[in-house]
Amino acid sequence: MRKGRKPLLDLRPSVARTTGLEPATSGSTVRYSNQLSYVPTFGAGILASPQEDASACPSNPPSRGPPSASSKQTQDFHPNYGYKSRPPNQGWTADIHPNYSERGMRGYRSGGPVPVCCISPSKRSESLNPPSYGDAEPRFPSLAHYHVNLHLGNLNLPGTPTWVLSVDGMAPEGPNLSHWPGNRTPADFKADLSTGICLGFARAPLDQRLQFLDGATVVVNDHYDTDGFLSLLAVLHPEIALEREELLLEAAATGDYQSFHGQRGFAIDRIVLNLAGERSPIRGEFEGLSGSDKDHARYRWLLDHAVEILDHPEQFAALYQDELDLVEQQLQDSTIACRNLGHCGLARVTSPGPVHRVVLNTLAGSCYRVLHTQSKPGATRYRYHDRTESWFEVQSFSPPPRLDLSILADELAAMEELTRADTGTGGQWCLDPPDEPVPELYHGIPSQQAYGQISRALTPSGLTPDSVETLFTRFFSESS
Repeated sequence: MRKGRKPLLDLRPSVARTTGLEPATSGSTVRYSNQLSYVPTFGAGILASPQEDASACPSNPPSRGPPSASSKQTQDFHPNYGYKSRPPNQGWTADIHPNYSERGMRGYRSGGPVPVCCISPSKRSESLNPPSYGDAEPRFPSLAHYHVNLHLGNLNLPGTPTWVLSVDGMAPEGPNLSHWPGNRTPADFKADLSTGICLGFARAPLDQRLQFLDGATVVVNDHYDTDGFLSLLAVLHPEIALEREELLLEAAATGDYQSFHGQRGFAIDRIVLNLAGERSPIRGEFEGLSGSDKDHARYRWLLDHAVEILDHPEQFAALYQDELDLVEQQLQDSTIACRNLGHCGLARVTSPGPVHRVVLNTLAGSCYRVLHTQSKPGATRYRYHDRTESWFEVQSFSPPPRLDLSILADELAAMEELTRADTGTGGQWCLDPPDEPVPELYHGIPSQQAYGQISRALTPSGLTPDSVETLFTRFFSESS
């Protein structure tokens, strides 16, 4: 808000709501390891909750469940995305796969339509076909009258005003629609994802949107990712975004939370990510560009071709298919197991080798602290990370707060010195500060992390898996 003006909307942060998200490994995507006794059962698209190791972190779990019926909100409650309207099923023909019952299917009231979130791998060609939006009665027949005077801008271009609408990120001045830490999003629009926030803005009455914009005519994003693209799409082209709301939320969640929310959501996120990469058929469009100029050009292209990308992602299969195959293969790999270590929000994933970050987070379910142990005879490697859900401002669930792990890192390093095996590979326990989007604590070579990727080399540790698990669970139990 400009200096001296009375606030037009309540800018106080809303109270976060908790939901009935399942414990680790019920997180809706996996065929459980043969070593586990968790058997998925099906009813209303929800998997049964696995048993937990309650002795690991003895504390009471937070209360779960949607808000009461007396809530002021009038839209349907969704456990992952807060309050929003439910899109009708409009001809997207696919069936629900028993190994991939999605978190996105939960929380819908009985009798409502079940969103088609996960598709059987055997029907991939069917699953990547577009929904038949064109055959249905328009859900928003008066959208043409709802458009506001907004156009895409770039803060680094000369002549760009300083009073702008910033989405999924923050400009120094002007209205803001974002779930980033420190955002200025009004309480009326709060949601778990910036895309969800901007969809709420797009649905709001025209006078409320104009009042909130307060004269802003330029919309900007200060970085490049899927949530940013879809946030821009929602405010600039609501007629496209609102008809595909569920798909937009799946793609945005895939990118920001690095977890699996269905094949289409994964495909769209990777198309955005790899749009200017070596395998992209349109990489020439961005040749010679870098930094914010490249980001701006990619956003312009995506906005111009949004329907093509959202409804026909298979045209860009080279940008996602190999990675999608790897993720699906690992999600069904019985040698990759996950265990929820009590109620301290920690999940331990064990495997014989590297595991994709999307797979780690998906297996962890509603545990937002993840310890990955790679065990081979004579060589065990460790990597811990906090998931991004505890970095962003979310509304419909409550990740545990970030902690400074310096004391834990020092304990691990001290034990390593006492028990170090002669591995010949070097390495040490390395720690990121907790305000990083994805802070890691790992044994390996000190290096910078590539955002959203597992990019640091691990080296074998001399510590046993049980001793490392004990240190982690004790630390989180005592810190809770």
